[in-house]
Amino acid sequence: MIIGFAGLTHLGLVSQIASANKGVKTIGFDFDLKKVKSFEKGNFDIFEPNLVDKFKKKKELISFTNDIRSLNNCDIIYISSDTVTTEKGLSDYSLLKRYTKLICKNISKKKILVVLAQVFPGFTRAIKWPKKNLYYQVETLIFGNAFFRASSPERIIVGSFKNKLSRKYQNFLKLFKCPLINMKYESAEFSKIAVNILLSSSINTSNNLARICEIIDADWEEIKPSLQLDKRIGKHAYLKPGLGISGLNLIRDINTCIKLSKNRKPEIKYLTNLIDYSEFSREWAIKRLNSLIKKFKYKKLKLTLLGLTYKENTNSIKNSAAIDFIKKIKKHKIKVYDPLIKVVRNIKNITYADNLKNAIKNTDILLILTPWKQFSKISNDFLFNNIAKKIVIDPYNILGNKINSKKIKHYIIGKKQN
Repeated sequence: MIIGFAGLTHLGLVSQIASANKGVKTIGFDFDLKKVKSFEKGNFDIFEPNLVDKFKKKKELISFTNDIRSLNNCDIIYISSDTVTTEKGLSDYSLLKRYTKLICKNISKKKILVVLAQVFPGFTRAIKWPKKNLYYQVETLIFGNAFFRASSPERIIVGSFKNKLSRKYQNFLKLFKCPLINMKYESAEFSKIAVNILLSSSINTSNNLARICEIIDADWEEIKPSLQLDKRIGKHAYLKPGLGISGLNLIRDINTCIKLSKNRKPEIKYLTNLIDYSEFSREWAIKRLNSLIKKFKYKKLKLTLLGLTYKENTNSIKNSAAIDFIKKIKKHKIKVYDPLIKVVRNIKNITYADNLKNAIKNTDILLILTPWKQFSKISNDFLFNNIAKKIVIDPYNILGNKINSKKIKHYIIGKKQN
């Protein structure tokens, strides 16, 4: 069996390497010859933990090409380019349509074609391909944990014509050893959107409840375990507060859902409120800093900001709360450090530290705006000796209970700090 992947963005590359690690031969196609040649050497333009190692382990089963006709050698072909998300959080399907058109023109209709990219309900059914060989498969990757999610999914959701799967496609999916849920195209397409809407709701609800804790002098970290033990909520529930909905993909799906609501006011009001409250939550760090500046009458501060990516274990700064924060700081000096980001284009009012300790030295206030695990390893004594104002703004509580609150003011979401 040979599996093809058309579109070597994050989704396509990770899915291809995960499939090769199941022991099948794979071919990845992309328009960009320069990218293809770079990938052949294991030089990827995305960061995912262990991805390069997994590629090297099964390199003999992985090939890349910019010749679309090579995919005729495959039994199953995935349209695997990520759906482009605009800066406004809207979907741009032009690249997906380009791949689809090219495949329909150059690939035998006897091949199994699977849309893996996230699309709107109705996209798959409209493709001019024999319906018995046409499927939609829900992708459930998470930046920073994508290979694991691709190779060990909780379940596989497939949209098919009359809920029928070919034996060849079933045999491939069985390699992933997880439950298979089969439904019609539109149900599968919408199920991914539904997952992201529910996740967005959880993020906003956790942020809202944590903010109330700050008002009433409760501690959200104490409350959270009691919620996770409630079977109706569960131990894997998203209960960690943060700086709003960080991934633009979630915002994109909310906007898609608004469009699908067709001017029904109650549904649209609920969905727009998700975006509005997320934007409010993104302001937590800047509002906390401004309140301290006002309280202590600080003039010009030296700030250190740890983390530039929109979340840990990725090199993406798209929709990053840290970047938004920097853009709103005018008169204070900002020094930044991120494990993967060394330079940010079009941001001029910052300096870059070459390592974590140098970033913290000689600063007035420390802000941790991306929860990279390595940030938790800085000792309390080092923080105390290097932060002049003895203030740490740590919305994700990455430092946990390490900080001696008698020596350093530690501001986190969900806990009152006098």
